[in-house]
Amino acid sequence: MKKKDIAAMIFGMIIYYIGMYVVAMKFSKGLVTSIQKIAIPIIAIIALFDILLRYKKEKKINYTKIFIYIFIIGIMLRTMYVSYTTINERQHDVDGDRGHLAYIEYVYENAKLPDNNEWQFYQQPLHHIISAIWLKINTMCKIDYEVAKEGLCILPAIYSGISMIIMYLILLKLKINEKFIPMVMAVVATHPSFIILSSSINNDMLVTMFLFLDILCLIKWDEKPSIKNTIILAILTALTVLSKISGVLIALPISYVFIKKFFVAIKERKDVVKYILKFAVFGVISLSIGLSYSIRNKVLFDQAIGEVPSPGEKVYCGYDSLIKRLNPISIEWNRLYCNAFEESNITIYITKSSLFGEWRPDNLEEKVLPILLITFNAILITISIISFIIITNPLKNRSNVLNILICFYFAQMLMYLASNDAMPYGCTMDFRYIVPTAFLGMAFIAEVFQKESMASQVAVKTLTYIFVTLSIVSETTLLYQLY
Repeated sequence: MKKKDIAAMIFGMIIYYIGMYVVAMKFSKGLVTSIQKIAIPIIAIIALFDILLRYKKEKKINYTKIFIYIFIIGIMLRTMYVSYTTINERQHDVDGDRGHLAYIEYVYENAKLPDNNEWQFYQQPLHHIISAIWLKINTMCKIDYEVAKEGLCILPAIYSGISMIIMYLILLKLKINEKFIPMVMAVVATHPSFIILSSSINNDMLVTMFLFLDILCLIKWDEKPSIKNTIILAILTALTVLSKISGVLIALPISYVFIKKFFVAIKERKDVVKYILKFAVFGVISLSIGLSYSIRNKVLFDQAIGEVPSPGEKVYCGYDSLIKRLNPISIEWNRLYCNAFEESNITIYITKSSLFGEWRPDNLEEKVLPILLITFNAILITISIISFIIITNPLKNRSNVLNILICFYFAQMLMYLASNDAMPYGCTMDFRYIVPTAFLGMAFIAEVFQKESMASQVAVKTLTYIFVTLSIVSETTLLYQLY
């Protein structure tokens, strides 16, 4: 895919979101939801006929075209979700005089960073600054302030859409067989966690987008470690950390690539000094910018770098060991939806929160769909873990791109488990802290499909495709049925 095509997709997506925002302002959010509900099946039918006709004519499938159709449907699903989700629905730590919304409004009203670090004001500021600027642009265009606040949801929707494109480009770098790419991207386009975060006005979706962008740029740096690419990678790493302090996990895959390059240079006795200078440039830029807000808070409020305030004893769940809390055999499967105040099993909480967040969909009266969703999701997670184990076999030769993704996955899970051990609270178990693993798990499945010669591989592929299809259909049905 050419750069101009990528730029066109991003530009078209932004225009589409803004257009739907205008429709919502002038008419109603319900109209936007109705437009998406009607348009999505129409686009799916058009895509099917277009692909079949082209195959009949050219005797081959255009997989790039399939991705574009998946991307369009993914954007429509996000638009639909944003249209019926307000800034007070299914949000994390938004309300209150020190919540994320108050943070944005403080920057909007005062054109400066908060004068304290209470509750969410301790968070890195990049998302809140961008949101405040967007809010200012809206009000300067004479849009009512309350309406403009609702428009803040457009930003995470844009981040989510851009993330889909970045993930597709990562798959191309991984050299995944093009016939497996639609499977991966269809899951990403409809995955509930990406949909939920597309309307969350906290900083989760921004840091997720930057993490994927970091990985893509790290792959490009590994291919061509020029000073230009070093500076770009350093700036993106800094912006990742400025989005959310957990963005520091990107340091693990970056360290892996840097160390490997350095040892190769030593072995070949070539460019050793150049690499040292590049590492120094990277460190100066990424650390000085990325940790600037943390250092500011350390100086002003004596807030330790990386410190996260306790969410309160009401959601404490650390009475059992971490190993016991990871045991998938638990009575907590009996509860369909997550409850941060009553649950402690990490494995079960991940499975359920990746589908429904931490909310109970009250409009859903019957229990069949949630049970099916949880079942399909648990099976796909199991298949992805098995695939991860297969590809990490030390006897197997792996591409460096795959090694980078493995490091990224490992960094995500290591930080997640360490956080749940150090801060055993219900909210710490939420899947939103490891959302990139939804993509990585599917990428690992695709890698196994194309590289491993397994017994009964046709049967394994067929079953996986069945569960992927059932998950996608169920997740889309959930969005249609709930709202």
